[in-house]
Amino acid sequence: MSSQNIFQRLYLLGKIWLARLRFIAVLVAVGGVIAYWDTINAYYEKWMRPLVGQETALSPDTEYWCPMHPTIVRDHPDKCPICAMPLSRRKKGDKEQDEALPPGVVSRVQLTPYKVAVAGIETAEISYQSLIHEIRAVGFVEFDERKLARITARPTGKSRIEKLYVNVTGQIVEKGEPLAELYSPDLVVTVKNLLDARQNGNRDYERMARDRLRLWGIDDEQIDKIVQTGKTITHLIIRSPIHGHVIKKYQVEGEYVEEGARLYDVADLSTVWIEAQVYEDDLPFLKDAVDKKLPVTATAKAFPNRQFRGTIAFVHPHLDAATRTLMVRFDMDNPHHELRPGMYAAVTFQVPITQLDLLPPDADDQRKQKYH
Repeated sequence: MSSQNIFQRLYLLGKIWLARLRFIAVLVAVGGVIAYWDTINAYYEKWMRPLVGQETALSPDTEYWCPMHPTIVRDHPDKCPICAMPLSRRKKGDKEQDEALPPGVVSRVQLTPYKVAVAGIETAEISYQSLIHEIRAVGFVEFDERKLARITARPTGKSRIEKLYVNVTGQIVEKGEPLAELYSPDLVVTVKNLLDARQNGNRDYERMARDRLRLWGIDDEQIDKIVQTGKTITHLIIRSPIHGHVIKKYQVEGEYVEEGARLYDVADLSTVWIEAQVYEDDLPFLKDAVDKKLPVTATAKAFPNRQFRGTIAFVHPHLDAATRTLMVRFDMDNPHHELRPGMYAAVTFQVPITQLDLLPPDADDQRKQKYH
């Protein structure tokens, strides 16, 4: 191999390594710029930013002022000596000629309609109002426990459910409406005893048979009809004791049930409860609230523009140790069944300050000792 070929190969090999090193150097440079970009940018701003004196000299028509305290004006960037906020920059001459301030007014702050809306600022005409303490609480709509009914199988022994007239949960039922039909062997025996006692003139046995039938839900009119016709009945009709809707159905047709077995739960929603939590600090304002039937208003998320009215019904005697709140119950009229159990509700009620005893018991004695 000649020396010329060796030099050519070394030359090509050097060019290849130089190209690779150049590529690596470019990658290192790009990575360094990315890694130290914040530092490079900070140095750039430091070197390129004009000095304060130079900036003031270059902008003689610029001044700095405090929007919160318009009397604070500087010719250079600074902070307000009153509120410590950075001064805002403006051109000289942009300051509008404000009207003369009334006596006793130090300054005036002007806000745009957008800032007024964002800040939630509201204005109202000055007027005389009663001194009240407003309490707001959040709670849940619950069933009125006084208007719940549980329908059970009343006949003794085992009874068979022949038919369910109300076979769907949530169905509306009227007072006295048939719910279920039961076949009861004990009913047959009791009716036969009633007819035998009536035929034999045994008033004691007849009275006992009538009382048993009444306990099973058969009214006097039906009993008199049985006595008149002399026919034995084998099936008992279970009727709803209240108007409402079925919140739970326990049985199905054809099932055998014992005495006292649950058949339905029915709820009347004409009135409901709202149970809300009130903070411990508001406890003194609830004194005598139940006796005085303090009125309350409630709103639900489903009806934001509707106000439901009611009264305070009960204040629980104990606090929740975890939340330091007190449960308060409100009776709410619900004629159209718009408030439904499980809903969130916001409750607001106002307590007149005149109902509160804010002074200590010996306040009069202390006042007399002070002036005598």
